[in-house]
Amino acid sequence: MYKKHHKQALMGNLPLFLDGTLNSNNRWVVLASLIPWDAVDELYSKNFTSNKGPKALPARVALGALIIQVKLNLSDIETVQQISENPYLQYFIGFDQYHKEEPFDSSMMTYFRKRLKLSDIKELDSLLHKLNHNNTEEKEPPSKDDDDKPQNKGKLIVDATCAPADVHYPTDLGLLNKARQKTELMIDILWKTRTNKENKIKPKAYRKKGRQVFIEIIKQKRPGKKKIST
Repeated sequence: MYKKHHKQALMGNLPLFLDGTLNSNNRWVVLASLIPWDAVDELYSKNFTSNKGPKALPARVALGALIIQVKLNLSDIETVQQISENPYLQYFIGFDQYHKEEPFDSSMMTYFRKRLKLSDIKELDSLLHKLNHNNTEEKEPPSKDDDDKPQNKGKLIVDATCAPADVHYPTDLGLLNKARQKTELMIDILWKTRTNKENKIKPKAYRKKGRQVFIEIIKQKRPGKKKIST
């Protein structure tokens, strides 16, 4: 069973901790203001089709705990412990007051990952992109010189917890193989554009042998430094 929860208090009514309110410029407070928690609640509630059974934890607790785990690179148990010790993390997952005890059992993290599917995360990411785009247009009115400026291209990834890893490790043998293929292509182009065409025999490049050696070494789990250097 899942029941929608009320909205959290606004920034001016942050819960008291020690000698004052929470810092509104804290990264968790700022991140909490950027996420459309109502949309998260709508997506999360689709996982519950029955009105029977124990009441599930709010969607903000589920998604917030997963974001904390990924952002801080924590285990399930450590994530729960960090939340119980940090008032900013408790505010991030939707608590109105600081609680000393653990908010939930660490085994619930497994259920959070099952209920928040990849399609839901992509939909939220798209919604975040639209919201930030609209806010940028409102804060920055178009100037007279906007028509002369080139338009930006590319795709903005709003979620800072994940980014495409397109950079290979310097010792990646795939880079060496690509360099070999590019070199072979350059040889083909230079051979066709040569001025002295008396020599009709193309120099050997041992392409089949190079390809065979590359395939043999990448099939090995741990080839070792000597094999890689040779």
